[in-house]
Amino acid sequence: MQNNFINNNWDSLTALKYQLYSSEPLYTVDGWARFQFYGGSVIPRANMDGGSMFTPTSTGALNSAYSSAMAVPCYVELLVEGTAQPDLMTGEVKRAASEFLRQA
Repeated sequence: MQNNFINNNWDSLTALKYQLYSSEPLYTVDGWARFQFYGGSVIPRANMDGGSMFTPTSTGALNSAYSSAMAVPCYVELLVEGTAQPDLMTGEVKRAASEFLRQA
């Protein structure tokens, strides 16, 4: 469910995936600490708009929460461009007033 959601909305969200069990190959103590710091208590979990947390129980629930969050105008756009090579990543982040503010 989550991978399809991410693949369908890759250009408008940031997915953070942590391996949270010590039996998982990419588990780190830092990942577990971050999960606890942000108040995590269930897996999987989704945060929308920087804070509203819920456990997606169905594709419909996840899509509904996403659509509601995307309906709220944003005041800032972050434009990210970069390149990645096996041993080097470069990038640039530009901040701009969103279209919502330019129309006001």
